Amino acid sequence: MKELEILAPAGGMPQLIAAVRSGADAVYVGLKKFSARASAANFTPEELKEAVEYCHAYGVKLHVTLNTIIYESEYSELFDQIETICASGADAVIVQDLAVMKYVKRACSDIELHASTQMAIHNAEGAREAYRLGFSRVVLARELSLEEIRDIRKNTPPELELEAFVHGALCMSASGRCELSAMLGGRSGNRGRCAQPCRLDFSCGRMKSCLSLKDMSHVQMIRELSDAGVCSVKIEGRMKRPEYVASAVNACVEARDGKNADIGFLRDIFSRSGFTDGYLKARRDRDMFGVRTKEDVEASKDQFSRASELYRRERQRVTVSAILTVGKSKSSLLLSDGCFFAESSVEFEAGSDRAMEIGYVREHLSKLGGTPFVSGDVRLENPERLSLPPSVINSLRREAVGKLYELRAKSVKHGSSLIKADKYTKKAADHTEIYLKALCFDQISAIACKADKVILPIDEVIRREADIPDRSNLACEIPSLVYDFSLLDSKIDKLKEMGINRLLCDNIGSVAYAREKGFEVIGGFGLNIVNSDSLDEYRKMGVSAAVLSPEISQKDASNIKGEVKTGLFAYGYLPLMLFRSCPVRAAIGCDACAEKGEIVDRYGIKFRVLCHKRIYSELLNSVPHYLGDKRISTDFALLSFTTETRAECESVLDAFLSGEKIKKRTTGLYNP
Repeated sequence: MKELEILAPAGGMPQLIAAVRSGADAVYVGLKKFSARASAANFTPEELKEAVEYCHAYGVKLHVTLNTIIYESEYSELFDQIETICASGADAVIVQDLAVMKYVKRACSDIELHASTQMAIHNAEGAREAYRLGFSRVVLARELSLEEIRDIRKNTPPELELEAFVHGALCMSASGRCELSAMLGGRSGNRGRCAQPCRLDFSCGRMKSCLSLKDMSHVQMIRELSDAGVCSVKIEGRMKRPEYVASAVNACVEARDGKNADIGFLRDIFSRSGFTDGYLKARRDRDMFGVRTKEDVEASKDQFSRASELYRRERQRVTVSAILTVGKSKSSLLLSDGCFFAESSVEFEAGSDRAMEIGYVREHLSKLGGTPFVSGDVRLENPERLSLPPSVINSLRREAVGKLYELRAKSVKHGSSLIKADKYTKKAADHTEIYLKALCFDQISAIACKADKVILPIDEVIRREADIPDRSNLACEIPSLVYDFSLLDSKIDKLKEMGINRLLCDNIGSVAYAREKGFEVIGGFGLNIVNSDSLDEYRKMGVSAAVLSPEISQKDASNIKGEVKTGLFAYGYLPLMLFRSCPVRAAIGCDACAEKGEIVDRYGIKFRVLCHKRIYSELLNSVPHYLGDKRISTDFALLSFTTETRAECESVLDAFLSGEKIKKRTTGLYNP
């Protein structure tokens, strides 16, 4: 179990110190920009350098988050951040946007790249693709079961590290697929500014707060996670206090060491009606849901002083050996941690009245409190049987310790190169093509002839094979969440028999799967593309056309260039969240839902929940996006139909083609 890394959050220096002193093996931090926790204190360049040196002196690794999507207008700031990270000596960068991946590799080829959980990697195909791109570690989606983690480990290169969350807050949405805060309040989770609207009073039936999950805690299953192939367990909480960080780290250390971690104490420090392990145990039921109660808050107040004791003192964790050599007029001390050597010396007339004993020497050399070091093997080389006073030995110790600390603190240095953004060109489109996407062929059968592309679910196309004679412009949609692609293999073979060669893919795993099966790939908006470099990286993966992020403005969309066709989500009830733990199922059950579930916010506004074969569900916006009366500067416009009738689909398309407004709509974040 010693090899399992405990990775702790640090929103600022106090939390980082608490993590290190409590026994964390690594910490992750953010800078002032492009961090998925923008409201945390985060670190300046000077503070990052200090944090890295402190961590490395104690044998702790430091990972830096650059895990938001990035607009091209921000590249100058991005490049500054990358250069800061490279210069700091940090051990790894955690990335969501493929443009960031590209420029980190270009600037600093020897720093580790970790694929953020925001990349929505939830299957072996996605993990393998991340490894192919140059990531050394994947942070797995939080909603995976233990068995699914085992399957990913079995089907990925052994060199690829797998990291899994072990404790902390749970977003209601599948990792990397939440638009709720962005669309309801203009504060994007993909930009680190989530306002947590899911914690507000949404209801379903008699169930209140139906979008609020309890915090996860898998601390008692650390051994099982390690056995499943996880190399690092990650604690969520860069917005939390040092006491929280220390308590969570301490519990993980105890569990890793085979002790009974005090989960009750951990719950009192912070929880939302207790904890859940529903995802890990594949038990996704009503017991997963919870809110922060008054009782929870009061319990926390009573435990902070106890928690602060966990990190009051420095943690001596680096064993050093010492050789004290005593000479008549000059003596020296050599300290070693096994990697580095530090020597101090002093010119001093050693006494000859009595010889020093090894116990006397060990007593003074082991006074290492307030440092990372703990005394190991001590040797005395004193052929003339001389003696030194305590003040001289202490002086030698202090000087050697200072030198060794400095060597360890500055032990990681990265070579770096100046970064310059690549330039792309793009041919002007003759006209904006129309892509029609629907759940059922009947919805669009009468208007399919007006579309340049028609996109339907795989099962619907196979079921309606005889009713869709013209397949020249047809593409099939891979489900947004696929946890086992083997279940699709026979259906994919059937599509090939039908002469269909295009697949719409919403995440990196689906893109890899479609490419390996020989299909042309259309990228869905779930890829979160907001810049030309990310678009070009997906081109290299086989994507020929892509729907840009629904968070992009028209101005930014028009500036994206490259060989890949780009499109906008121009009509449809945008999926605000993807659920693996469905709130409707938890509230009233699947039978009562009958695939017509909905939730209601505190203003009485209804949001439809769309079921996908009970594997996952989507929370649809209460009003549709609509850009028919706007100038669209991309190659195509995607019109996505879900709950609309055939007549409604026809009416929307007619209005769109005529440039007319519709009565009920939002333009989302597309406005300049």
